[in-house]
Amino acid sequence: MALHGDVAVYPMFSIWFREYDHNPLNYDPNGQFLHDIAWGPDAKVRNFSKYSVNGYRFHTEEFSKGNKTNNSGVWVKGDGGVDYCSMLHEILELDYHVGWPKKKLVLFRCKWYDPTFKLGTKVHPQYKIVEIKRTREYGLYDPFVIAQNVQQVYYAPYPLCKNKSAWRVVIKTKPVGRVVVEDALDVAYQNDISSVEQRVNDELAGELQYNEC
Repeated sequence: MALHGDVAVYPMFSIWFREYDHNPLNYDPNGQFLHDIAWGPDAKVRNFSKYSVNGYRFHTEEFSKGNKTNNSGVWVKGDGGVDYCSMLHEILELDYHVGWPKKKLVLFRCKWYDPTFKLGTKVHPQYKIVEIKRTREYGLYDPFVIAQNVQQVYYAPYPLCKNKSAWRVVIKTKPVGRVVVEDALDVAYQNDISSVEQRVNDELAGELQYNEC
């Protein structure tokens, strides 16, 4: 990445991956899975507007427009404990027909918010609540994430703070059918998003005093 930059690495990766896999010096007797997908996916890609994974029901941002609940918030933990947040723009399913069994890979295409501390992301020192600035975007081209690696979040606004209109509080949602023990303010049920927004508004006004309105 440092040698070639994003523009060069992404178009060349599939070629490099295939050449690396087919080089006898890199032979791995336990690497059949990587050997199969090194040939690349089928040219036809399926596109979905909704997808269920990890106990969450995800909708693309476009599909969520006009709905009472919004299931398009994506969160993933990156290297160094960095939080990456986004809205879900597209759901893609890739098929790999080389080898057996047949393989499928589901990718989420996201447009990440800027994770830069204080500029695009804030973390409350006491409550550990994460805020993102929705007007700042991640500067690198890295839109795709494997669906199995994500969690779902909801972005709560500050309706009473005019100078905080660009900021959103990141609220994690609970996966359906799983037990998760976390702070009450940090977690919301998927089916209770509207009531969560009201609760968050009231609590944030009194508890997040480090944010002056």
